Amino acid sequence: MWEALPPVTKAWLGCSVVSTALVSFGMLDPGKIAFYLPLIMEDYSLWRFFTGFLFFGKFSFNFLIQMFILVRFSSAMENDPFATSRDRGSADYLFSLLFMGGLFLIVAWYMNMYFLGNLLSFATLYLWSKKNPDAPTNIWGFAFKGAQLPWAMIAFNLLTGQSPVPDLTAVVVGHIFYFLVEVLPMQQQKSFLHTPEFLIRMMSSMTGRQYFSPAGVPEPPRAAWGHGQRLG
Repeated sequence: MWEALPPVTKAWLGCSVVSTALVSFGMLDPGKIAFYLPLIMEDYSLWRFFTGFLFFGKFSFNFLIQMFILVRFSSAMENDPFATSRDRGSADYLFSLLFMGGLFLIVAWYMNMYFLGNLLSFATLYLWSKKNPDAPTNIWGFAFKGAQLPWAMIAFNLLTGQSPVPDLTAVVVGHIFYFLVEVLPMQQQKSFLHTPEFLIRMMSSMTGRQYFSPAGVPEPPRAAWGHGQRLG
């Protein structure tokens, strides 16, 4: 199962499990990886922009549910993302995570949120539901269509005493991305979000896929220089 995971999902899952293990066994203070803007400005702990998305709480049943959601829906979206470039693969999916992550950081700043992994994972689930509205799925044996899944999850969380605010925030952020890549381009007949070229190049290098320049020309191989011969 691990080997079958696409690269971005694999990295997200692996880092999340490692960070949870370190915190659960007392080897890492969660405050060291929380997103907290005053500390970032004070001691330049820039890693907090990313590590805040890698901690889902200590080992628990809720953690297992979050990992299940991450693996299932992150993998599905990475294998079939909303196209924001000619790549239509992991680079486009990574761009969607970075875009939504940036919005979540703004929200977290105003709402005093320190760990955002659950929000980004739920936003990914929401994007999956928009891409697969008629796909059959279920929660605890109850069958739903894909379009109903986020709302069923929110209702389930309400029944278990959890606040709906984080999930609703994730829906709003996910819908902003969906609106910019699907709805608005259809209305205006042009695209608004584009995966940066460096992400396409980076993911092509990581996955072994051949990189094509924007003109559609394969990247030329690097010259293999020989040792030469001494003159005279």
